[in-house]
Amino acid sequence: MSGASLAAGDTIEDEKYGNIRADEKPAKEGTFMDMLVKPLRTPLTLIHTQLICFSAVLVASGAVPIPTLLFPLLATLYIVLMAVLIFTPVDSKRPPAKLFDGDKRFEIYTVFETIIALILPVGYILGAFVRGDSKAVAAAAPHMYLLSSQILTENLAKAMGSHISLPIRALVPVLYNSARLPSLMNWAREAFRRVPVAIGTDHLHKMEKLAKMTVLGGRLRDAGWAWFGRGLAALNLVFWTANLFFFLVPLFVPRAMKAHFLAESEAGAKPSVVLPKQLHEQEKAQERMMSPEDKAKAA
Repeated sequence: MSGASLAAGDTIEDEKYGNIRADEKPAKEGTFMDMLVKPLRTPLTLIHTQLICFSAVLVASGAVPIPTLLFPLLATLYIVLMAVLIFTPVDSKRPPAKLFDGDKRFEIYTVFETIIALILPVGYILGAFVRGDSKAVAAAAPHMYLLSSQILTENLAKAMGSHISLPIRALVPVLYNSARLPSLMNWAREAFRRVPVAIGTDHLHKMEKLAKMTVLGGRLRDAGWAWFGRGLAALNLVFWTANLFFFLVPLFVPRAMKAHFLAESEAGAKPSVVLPKQLHEQEKAQERMMSPEDKAKAA
């Protein structure tokens, strides 16, 4: 989601390429974090099938605007063009690198992300369906639709392995995270516009209070539901903003680009993007290869 499924590879050290397949790794008992996050990193599981059904329900309910509905299609087209024309894979036989291998902080971050960004919002939308709260569904649905599309796209890119270069794999969460920020701001704005029912303002006699306990309980539930929606919307807005500007841009993208260019230099392939320093080195190499007559003509 934050790029975690792409940043965490399925390979370990190997003699030839420095990696081997995850199914060759010695089996060991999985931790709670592995059990929680691993299904989201698998190319296609029951969870992903459920996400597809969940997205279909949101679309069928009319809660997803048409521009949001079309974004995954346009993003996929852009990603394919970039993969074909700009950042082509260096070696389709070489397993992809693991960018955050063995980082416990990254694992904790991924678990926290899964809980607040997927489990709680899905429960919130399902609860809104049960309560008949169409405004809550309409506010949260665009974000969840884009998040579901991002998870499916990330796992599709991961399933393609080395046929997709690391910069393209990094592009997926950056695109979707950027597109989801307006939806998150709209969700938070709509959540804070809703005013919970005021309680405790009536001065009733003891018998009247006893008779209205059911009504008061309903008011408490409504107030709790409203504040739960506010807190969840605000938490997701803060989290995904920080994820974009403090994880994806400064950490994930540079590591993916560095690993890609390093693989290009090791393979002797033509660079995908010629940097100014590389261009200067190429010009100096060409000057050294020129004969004195050619240098005189060039001067």
